[in-house]
Amino acid sequence: MEWVIEMFGTIFSLSLTGSGAYLFWKIVSKHLDNRGYIQVADRLLKATLMFFSVPFVILAMVWVQKKSDGTTEGNLFAPTEALENMLLIFGILWLIGAIGTLLYQIGVYALFCRNNKQSRIPGEPEQRKLYAECCEELGIRRQPRLYQCMDVRIPCQAGVLFPVIYIPMHSFPEWELRTIFTHELTHYKNRDLWWRQLAVLVRCIHWFNPTVYAIFRRVLTCNEYICDECSAVTLGDRRKYFEVIVDLARCNGERQRIYLVSMLSENRNELIRRAEHLAKYEKITKGKKWIAVTFSAIFLVGGSATALAAGQGIAALHEVAYDATVVE
Repeated sequence: MEWVIEMFGTIFSLSLTGSGAYLFWKIVSKHLDNRGYIQVADRLLKATLMFFSVPFVILAMVWVQKKSDGTTEGNLFAPTEALENMLLIFGILWLIGAIGTLLYQIGVYALFCRNNKQSRIPGEPEQRKLYAECCEELGIRRQPRLYQCMDVRIPCQAGVLFPVIYIPMHSFPEWELRTIFTHELTHYKNRDLWWRQLAVLVRCIHWFNPTVYAIFRRVLTCNEYICDECSAVTLGDRRKYFEVIVDLARCNGERQRIYLVSMLSENRNELIRRAEHLAKYEKITKGKKWIAVTFSAIFLVGGSATALAAGQGIAALHEVAYDATVVE
């Protein structure tokens, strides 16, 4: 079971270094958002997901500690018998939680797809015509398939490799339908579903870390903020756009949440925050581009330094545990 111990040690280290990068992002993102650069803050937030996914900090630590003959100096991640037993227990618990969480998300998504596949029909000719116009307006060449579905209460988007947009099976006024298509296609154009699924995967792997849940909510929130801004600009009427969003939210009375599917599932307070952010964005005059570049550079340097410091802290903590449990 050595692979369980090694994997858990790596995941735990990634979790701490990623958390350090996220805390630094929170500081930088406030300044970017206040200056109208929510899209830059969103890209940097998605970069923090890499700290939870790619063990480059750990590899850097090992590289720094290597001797000239290629061996590793010290006892980085080298377990004693007591440490090995403890890490094995934690590793098994982590593996059960990760597999269980992932299987749950996949099961809910599979059930959603199966139910919709049985009750979906192609959109009506008028809907497909308007849908094609919206795709052309947004410069989308590869159009997601459009279906009406009896089991869908609100419009939603599913599928990464074979994207599908579902709408409820009832008639919509033209403006409302155009708003729906513009909103969903903007999510598609921004590849929000790709990032949502990566965030779900990170959440399943790091299920024990409360910071990951905060990052997951931030990713979804930033996706909606940016989609609101882009869609309102495309449609040309922010007030009417958000009226449609609120009306659609009322249709999702049970607040159905399927995290592998892009759908409107916010509660009243979340919708209020979205409306306030959209109104704030309208009043903000963007600062000069060099400001955004400067804050991005600060994040990349500061976030990496914070993550590296967290990684070095892990190594120091391990050495203390190693010395305390080693049997001579």
